[in-house]
Amino acid sequence: FEGRFARSLDALDQAEQLLRERCTGVSWERATTLTFAAWNLWFLGDLRELCRRFPLYLREAEERGDRYLEVNLRTSFSNAAWLVHNEPERAEREAEDAALHWSTAGFHLQHAFAHVSRVEVDLYRGDGSAARRRLLERWHELEASQVRRVQLARIHLDYLRARTALAVAPAWESRGELIDEITRAALSIERERAPWADPLAATLRASLSARRRERPQALRELDRAIAGFEAASMSLHAAVARRCQGELDGGDAGREQVEQADRWMKEQGVVAPERISAMLLPGRWRA
Repeated sequence: FEGRFARSLDALDQAEQLLRERCTGVSWERATTLTFAAWNLWFLGDLRELCRRFPLYLREAEERGDRYLEVNLRTSFSNAAWLVHNEPERAEREAEDAALHWSTAGFHLQHAFAHVSRVEVDLYRGDGSAARRRLLERWHELEASQVRRVQLARIHLDYLRARTALAVAPAWESRGELIDEITRAALSIERERAPWADPLAATLRASLSARRRERPQALRELDRAIAGFEAASMSLHAAVARRCQGELDGGDAGREQVEQADRWMKEQGVVAPERISAMLLPGRWRA
């Protein structure tokens, strides 16, 4: 929750081993540990390891009938394991099915996870209008739920809403309320004083500057974002920011930067780097 993802993953792996080897009656504790481990792998950008562990975790959940772990894995950040393999239909189906197999009484954390996963799939597909519409359909429930009391979730929801605003086109420039919303999201994220989240705000400012054709400012904001992501060990986010920077820079150097980012993502098993990039940082980046 503090954004120290590498340290968190090490501690979670140690905890899971202790729970598995020395404890009994700790199904919930182990499920929570595995869920958070998958989340950390996503934020770290260690997609090969995420995709290696994910089916193992999911099979274990299914074999022991652990609905809590199964739903957690099929939604939220770990749902992206299917997007890494360019399977958006599978990712959407798994999130929808997981929500159907959870309680229908009230709006739980798992409902929020499933809903957010489907929005991410829309962004991955490049359907900004669908992502925006879907998110806003249940925004009041997300706002009213307890999920926003958790800083990581609050930051992610603000960032997601800003990304859906960036993704709606082509009449974007005439929509002043969207510009205001993205600006407010960047300010809100910065007010959290979470070092890992500051580069997310920088990417939003970069995208706004790129939209306004303020290329030097956009490049500076992307530099800030890349440095912040590297400091937080968020390798995937750093690669996506570099890719956007290369597209914005243009020329031979820019093309090489895009190709380097794509190579890194493909080495991590990403089938469609341009789609993952459009999901994490939509906008107009072409020089």
